[in-house]
Amino acid sequence: MEKWLKLAMEIQALAQDGLAYTNNNYDIERYNRLREISAEMISLKTDLSLDKVKDFLRKAGTVIFMASLVVWFLLSFSLLFALMFSFC
Repeated sequence: MEKWLKLAMEIQALAQDGLAYTNNNYDIERYNRLREISAEMISLKTDLSLDKVKDFLRKAGTVIFMASLVVWFLLSFSLLFALMFSFC
């Protein structure tokens, strides 16, 4: 994978994580700008329109975030169940 694409993906991931965990309006504005920069980088280096890239990144970020929640849920409750059954 090319270096510019790795950097664009990392910027996108950092922005997505920041948006998921902040309540500060200033931070939300900055993380949204990071998402835009990432999309612009990908759009400039490919033949895809900026709107198409933004749409893809938004959908991909949502899917990744939801998958992270599922993994967290499963890990948390499997540990809880293991602790419960170890006391029985």
